[in-house]
Amino acid sequence: MGMKKILLCWLVLLPVISWGMTCEEGEATLLDLYKKFVQSSPEESVAVAEEMIDVLALCSVNENFMTYPFERVTMFKPFSRDARVRIFTWNYLNVDGSMKYFGCVHVQSKKEGRWWVKLTETTELDKFLNKQFSSEKWCGAVYYGIAEMPSKRSSGKQYALLAFQGHDALTNKKIVEILNIENKDVSFGANVFEFAEKTKPMKRYVLEYSDQIACALRYYGKSNAIVFDHLAPRDPAFEGFYPEYGPDGSNDAFIWNKKKWVYAPAIPVAPFVEKEK
Repeated sequence: MGMKKILLCWLVLLPVISWGMTCEEGEATLLDLYKKFVQSSPEESVAVAEEMIDVLALCSVNENFMTYPFERVTMFKPFSRDARVRIFTWNYLNVDGSMKYFGCVHVQSKKEGRWWVKLTETTELDKFLNKQFSSEKWCGAVYYGIAEMPSKRSSGKQYALLAFQGHDALTNKKIVEILNIENKDVSFGANVFEFAEKTKPMKRYVLEYSDQIACALRYYGKSNAIVFDHLAPRDPAFEGFYPEYGPDGSNDAFIWNKKKWVYAPAIPVAPFVEKEK
């Protein structure tokens, strides 16, 4: 390409690079890209997802970006109550029923300004419950909720994330894990889930259940509690066989206690619901 053409391209792109685009413009562009994404081949989906992340980056210069609803676009896009963190995630359905996940994290920091990180999924999921994943080797999920962790940490900020993961053709998973923010990067997983019967805290908590059944997992901000269905096999003979697991009518929770999410079994949900009103 000649120098004149290169210069012309930069002149055309300069307004977009300098000023980005409005959230409304970004939403319209994302809508078109998402339609292209779901119709693309597995190989093409990666390139389209990259375009979607680029559009979100251009939109992030806007003051209302952290709370703009982007309601026309089918992706998960929760933001924290302090409006400092927002996560965009979406999935691609493979022909065999498995999922491929894409996403990015946007952070608004008083010291570092606004920045974002792309999430790249990994297939190396061994020791999943007690492993920390980086942004470049992310465990893959769609995040639909962000829970506050008000503890003071000199090394960075943390949030608890509520996630859904389509596990396989028989089961799904709901996951609670920790987002760590430090040095303009993010990681996932921290030893903050505490159980009375365990000597060491866990880095994340997983609910695995039949893909024919729904499982509730919700954050109650005014109580600083994460409440979820207690899962059990439909018959004792299926103990440990998760395609036969579902809610048994009771509820468990993690209650925030200064530095840990402490497990609380068999709790009533009504007090948490009432407090939210």
